[in-house]
Amino acid sequence: MKVRFHTRSFAFFLLLLLVEIGIALYVHDGFVRPFVGDALVVVLMFYAIRTVVKTNERKLLFGVLGFAFCVEILQYFHIRDVLNIHNRILRIMIGGTFDVLDLLAYTAGAATVFLAHGMARSNPRSV
Repeated sequence: MKVRFHTRSFAFFLLLLLVEIGIALYVHDGFVRPFVGDALVVVLMFYAIRTVVKTNERKLLFGVLGFAFCVEILQYFHIRDVLNIHNRILRIMIGGTFDVLDLLAYTAGAATVFLAHGMARSNPRSV
């Protein structure tokens, strides 16, 4: 694993960040905001890390997915209240409600990256 700057990953990260902000500010429905937004957050994290770290894409993707699952499981245990977190932005980032459908959304986002990067091939690429 090496530190570097990958311009295309950064551009894609910025685009996804703007989409996520747009969803958060302007979309208040029962599908795009909760499901698409959660799916995109896994893709967003993948490209954020891929921007600065050169590593095996498959390992990175499964690490990001594992992290997202851990955050969701911590929501089940009300981690914001347990740690007495009052910072509004941090509370929003951590979330407060466990939902099994969020796990499905994270998996869908990871599957999108997996397929888009051709990681299903027998020889996974390393960036």
